[in-house]
Amino acid sequence: MSTMHWAQFNNGEPDELLSDLADTRARLDMALRAGMEERERMKRSCVALARTLRIVRYNQGSLMSFEVHHDPPADQALEQIKLLTRRETEVLKLIAEGLSTKEIATRLKVSFKTAVSHRTHLLQKLGMHESASLVRLAIHAGIVTP
Repeated sequence: MSTMHWAQFNNGEPDELLSDLADTRARLDMALRAGMEERERMKRSCVALARTLRIVRYNQGSLMSFEVHHDPPADQALEQIKLLTRRETEVLKLIAEGLSTKEIATRLKVSFKTAVSHRTHLLQKLGMHESASLVRLAIHAGIVTP
């Protein structure tokens, strides 16, 4: 369609047509921006879900074992603490204070793998299977307060 025919089709008002096109373009741009923002929100949600599923898969054994945990008596807790080195007691305190393995590594100025190793050795040495047991022990031994 030539310019002449288009102008006749639009009742001779090309400015109105350009204005309509600009409005349409602005609405399209807004829709695209909103779509991109929604896509980013969905992407963040998927990443969080994947992280949660990895944690669940890693902890699946302890989540499925519904064991009843009995708190050790204070005297027994103190006896268990005596078995620990100064460094192990320090790691136990940090775990009981709620620090993550990464935060423990940073606080102790060691690698993440070393912090994981400290946590693993503590659990093995004390015959425990999860960090919650370490926290209960630290509370009963008076290393931390609830």
